[in-house]
Amino acid sequence: MKAFLLLSVLPALGVAKADVRITPADGRRLAQAAFAESRDPRYTLTLAPGPDAFQIANGRVTMVATVTLHLGMDIACPVRISGRPVIRGKWVGLDAPGIDSDDWTCRTAGAALERFALSSLQAGGWDLSSILVRASWDPTQPGPRIPGVQCLTPAEITLRSVTLEPQAMVVQVELPDSAVRQKCPD
Repeated sequence: MKAFLLLSVLPALGVAKADVRITPADGRRLAQAAFAESRDPRYTLTLAPGPDAFQIANGRVTMVATVTLHLGMDIACPVRISGRPVIRGKWVGLDAPGIDSDDWTCRTAGAALERFALSSLQAGGWDLSSILVRASWDPTQPGPRIPGVQCLTPAEITLRSVTLEPQAMVVQVELPDSAVRQKCPD
């Protein structure tokens, strides 16, 4: 009898899974927010204007950006950053990101450029959990969001995996069943 009760209780304590689609436009917003959070005064990283600045293709995320090194004299370098997305706790980051530039001056300053930009990309990432929490409380927030879920807390979201489709990153998210049923207070 105890085994039956235990099995009956476990489904009630279940976990719901959802796929969150991150379009290039969503990825652009996530990347811009992450770049703005950089606390290293030696450089700034800014996503290029336009829809092509964040692309998902060929199993990789590619961003077109400008890295500005502040080393006595500012050096601005147009760069391409590319990598495979990975989950890092509550964040989506890039695994083994690569950075390159067609600009000769920037390739000459390449060691410093790569060290600053790559360390930033590997240490941080895109704070997807916070974005999903904010979107669950405020339907006017732009995506991405977990469809039909309201008023999440950071502790309720677990990022499990990320895969790439031709025009989207798909992040599998787990939530307690109770989080799926909750409603925002009036």
